[in-house]
Order: sequence, then structure tokens, then C-alpha cells
Amino acid sequence: MGTQVWMAQNIDYLPDDTVGTKYGGNTVCGGGTTGTFNEGDCSIHGRLYTREVLIDPIGDGRVICPDGWIVPTLTHWNVLIEYLGGASVAGKKMKLDDNSMWGENMEHSNESGFSATLAGYYTVYRGFNEITDSYNRTSMLVYPVESVEMKSKTIYDDEDSLRDLGYVGPQYAISVRCIKK
Repeated sequence: MGTQVWMAQNIDYLPDDTVGTKYGGNTVCGGGTTGTFNEGDCSIHGRLYTREVLIDPIGDGRVICPDGWIVPTLTHWNVLIEYLGGASVAGKKMKLDDNSMWGENMEHSNESGFSATLAGYYTVYRGFNEITDSYNRTSMLVYPVESVEMKSKTIYDDEDSLRDLGYVGPQYAISVRCIKK
């Protein structure tokens, strides 16, 4: 997209042996059943990761992304948003063109080829998005801020925009999409 190369889907990485590692209990499959702890399908939505898994203690920016790829920064997101015509239209251009996922009444052209899915988010206390939650049907994608915090870009089901949600607390697990270094 423009001068950037983004992965075609959300990351779905989990080391084979996660017992006793930072991954153990800090990642679930996206798209889980709303208001429960029932996971979704990683092959469609990728995994949702907590901040503990995503913060890079070494500083190489790679975290869970494969060699040659990094978790995108706010600068990367801003370049993509500008390329897509601004935050007010970027969301619809990034949504997977799938009525069963996004609904028939919302625009979801996937004009960009980004193929955002409704992966939602997960909290260790409440499970997947609560039905009464205003962020119920979302695709949240993470980016690092400073060295110990994360924020997210959020695509809402009922909007065309791509917005900043704010800081992601340690109890939240959200999607990751890597970008080529």
C-alpha cells in the first residue's frame, strides 16, 4: 500500500511450548463469542495479544513479528491513513469485503487490500467484547508508544473511520498486524 508492505492478515503466532513463558495465558484466538471466554478462529482473525507479550524489552521492534518485520509505529499508521485518503475513510477501505462479518448496511470495500476482520478484543476479566460495550464490533490493531505502553487503531463496524482508541491496559488482548522493516 503506497510505499509500505503490510502483512495480509493479523499475526497468529504462538510458540509450541508456552508453559512458563510470557505467552502462557496472554494470548487467545480473535473473534471469540461476545461476553464469554470462548475463543474464535485464529485462522480467520489471528491471535489477540496482551501488552506483556508485545512490549519489546530488547528494543529491536520485532517482538512477535518474523525477521524483517516489525509491529507498526504511529508513524507507519499515519502514512497508511494518509495514503488511503484520511482517517474518515480509511476504515471502510481496510475492512474485508464480507457482508456476513461487517453487515450489509456498512461500506467495506477492502479497496486497500488490508482485509481487516472483526477480531474484537479480549479482557482477562470479562472475556470477549461485552454486548453492551460501545466498542462491541471492532478490529483493534496495536502500535507501541514509548517503551512500556501500547495504543490501538480501531476500525468500528458502524463507521468508515479509523480512530485512536487510546492506551491499551495490561488486561486487554488485541490484534497485531506487522509491517515490513
